[in-house]
Amino acid sequence: MLNRPCRTGGGDYPFIVRDFKSLDKYDKGFDIDAMFVEQSTGILTARDSLTVDFDKSALQSRVTDFQNLPQEELRDKYALGKDSRDWKIDFAKRDIIENFDHNNFQLIDYRPFDSRWTFFTGNNRGFHTNPRYDVMRHLIVGQNLAIGFTRTIEGGRSFADVGVFYRPITHHSLSMKEVNSLAPLYLYPDENADQTDALAPTERTLNLDPKLYAIICKAAGIDSADQAGPEDDFRAPTGEARASEVKVFDYIYGVLHSPEYRETFAEFLKIDFPRIPYPASAEVFRHVSEKGEALRRLHLMEAPAIGEAIYPFMGEVEEGAENGGEDSVVAAAHPKFTADGTTGRVYINPHQYFDAVPPVAWDFYIGGYQPAQKWLKDRKGRALSWDDVAHYQNVIKILTETDRIMKEIRLPLETDPSD
Repeated sequence: MLNRPCRTGGGDYPFIVRDFKSLDKYDKGFDIDAMFVEQSTGILTARDSLTVDFDKSALQSRVTDFQNLPQEELRDKYALGKDSRDWKIDFAKRDIIENFDHNNFQLIDYRPFDSRWTFFTGNNRGFHTNPRYDVMRHLIVGQNLAIGFTRTIEGGRSFADVGVFYRPITHHSLSMKEVNSLAPLYLYPDENADQTDALAPTERTLNLDPKLYAIICKAAGIDSADQAGPEDDFRAPTGEARASEVKVFDYIYGVLHSPEYRETFAEFLKIDFPRIPYPASAEVFRHVSEKGEALRRLHLMEAPAIGEAIYPFMGEVEEGAENGGEDSVVAAAHPKFTADGTTGRVYINPHQYFDAVPPVAWDFYIGGYQPAQKWLKDRKGRALSWDDVAHYQNVIKILTETDRIMKEIRLPLETDPSD
């Protein structure tokens, strides 16, 4: 073992290289942050409890209050405490009044499989501290795909820091400790720009580095010019009918879910943006890209990809029960998982539960979160609607299928000729 300086030069702390051959393989790949020309960290709200909500109507009420109530009344009503350097009630109030539009109420992907409402004006130091408008707008003004990832991983957990999105994300949509980045597949022209460059694109364009994209397509045996048209529904085609840029996107997504990739490069994935191996052959590219497509469609919660999710919601709450007799409420000290062989039960209160849940789904990580646990924990004290129940059943199916598909990925990593 040898101390080796941080490869990015982003600090003087060392990490331990245990396997120089693995490092050599890893360094032969391309940086994911170099592949996507435009990217940014997620939206920084500074006041999640104010600016984000499960319910659109509750958020609309707060926005209305910011339009009409004096600053000190707002501070008391919403327990906002002292202003910070980058977030002030005055900034938020002015932003809402000057930029109010019902279309600014937007869904964002707040946590894995957990979309919530916010009021998005795109102005820095307004309702949000930093909405990252330059990048996030590409997921609002038109259809898009985006990959989420982190640069580093803190603590002892393993790499699981990748997600796919078609909505804006926050600073911590993938993990709480690490800063989350988002890179869209496509860029849209800014119709609201004060000055328009005569040479600027007037329609949707690729957000991929042209040279890297061409190299990958050549190695993959696909035509880099076989792209979706600016008005095409690029998500609809499947398999070989996908546009080349979507196949490349899916290849990257498949690589980042490969158990062999995660295990072989575990220590390097903790200290910098992931590096992606170039396709070893057209066959390898096709296989990994198809697995990436399957995972993408699952993680975007496309109904045909999920199929039937049979994890029945069971039990009835008796009057005066421990959770107050309220039906379908996620009670204190819940959720709880009890295993029984290959399946188990996820209790949301002492009397009601989701049955036949595989332990792998309960324990599964996406980023720094375990979605089957996190989604319910964030709803403590709330009653689950039938839509919520169906959504959670789908989440369990998605996590179970993700584990299965990941185990099917075969990714031969480039080896040193001396091996």
